[in-house]
Amino acid sequence: MTLDKALPRDHAATVEFQGLRRKFGSTVALDGLDLAVRPGELLALLGPSGCGKTTALRMLAGFEHPDSGEVLVDGEDVTRVPAHRRDAGMVFQSVVTGALSPWPDVAGNDWPSDHAAVITTFAVLHED
Repeated sequence: MTLDKALPRDHAATVEFQGLRRKFGSTVALDGLDLAVRPGELLALLGPSGCGKTTALRMLAGFEHPDSGEVLVDGEDVTRVPAHRRDAGMVFQSVVTGALSPWPDVAGNDWPSDHAAVITTFAVLHED
């Protein structure tokens, strides 16, 4: 999906993950993630808790560093660039209960626990 009018292309950036790998102890959060997002594209990272969605975005923001692999913004390797030196913004995750199903459980007026979604918003801008 593309968002042609959401952001002028001259202010949007191409983001690439090349072979990103990250372990936390014995848990592998990312295992060779390869992904490219071009200006105007909209991307949703979906998966169960602990599969690496937020870890990948934290690497893009500079809050986390991969064990191996590279993060590129407009072709420039920013893998080791500190967070405060990146033109990026991240709104941390929040659980949105019932986001995947529009109707609560009628009997308890409560959302089933398997219908919760975690949403993290991220934007990368580049200045000329």
